[in-house]
Amino acid sequence: MNERGWFTLLVRGLGLLFTLLALRSAAGLGANLLVAWFNTPRNQAFTPLTGTNMSSYTIAQGLTALVPLGAGLYLLFGGGRMIDWLCKSVVGRCVACGHRLAGDEPACPECGVRSRPAS
Repeated sequence: MNERGWFTLLVRGLGLLFTLLALRSAAGLGANLLVAWFNTPRNQAFTPLTGTNMSSYTIAQGLTALVPLGAGLYLLFGGGRMIDWLCKSVVGRCVACGHRLAGDEPACPECGVRSRPAS
């Protein structure tokens, strides 16, 4: 596996980690809401966001679950653009456009930029 492959694997792994941590946080939020629902008296309506101490905590916990979930899902499924942007200068790719180069080409066939010698 080349450097780009390892880097892609690392980015996908970070995406999986962020997603799992966010799902863990969301499961904690769901458990808290479920406990609050079970503890609500029968003659009262269940309103988790207007409770005594639950409102700001529930909103903050929900937001802290959404941010890493969005980042994790992007890195896991849609991080290809970011990987391409970060790997433009990897040997074997054009510095200007990222096109994959053959070893004997003096210039990029896509954009015409002269390739630098491999170091």
